[in-house]
Amino acid sequence: MKLESQVVSLDLAKRLKELGVKQESVFQWVLLGGHNPPVVRYEYGSAYHALVEASAFTVAELGEILPLDVYTVKDKKGFYCWSDREWTNEEGLFDDHLDPIHADTEADARAKILIYLLENKLVTCG
Repeated sequence: MKLESQVVSLDLAKRLKELGVKQESVFQWVLLGGHNPPVVRYEYGSAYHALVEASAFTVAELGEILPLDVYTVKDKKGFYCWSDREWTNEEGLFDDHLDPIHADTEADARAKILIYLLENKLVTCG
């Protein structure tokens, strides 16, 4: 399995960065120069220098960031991530649960729900 399919996609990684998620991951999306597309590299403590686009969070790393009551399941169509918790935001009761969010990979499903929680100010990440 390619490393790129085991971490959050570049677009979602960039959005997480924009939302202020600490860029602490073992892997990063990096530009190697020229007209090459970004790739995932192990950069932790490496002497190798490249332009880092964003952290490429793994499923496990996203699991550490997400609240404990967020669940992920897999079926034939991909992965679904949701919570049955009663969330509150600045205006009070938000919803009795979060509808399942779908993605092709577990990392992307977890990233999408984290983005949803951050955008709706239901959680904060520093």
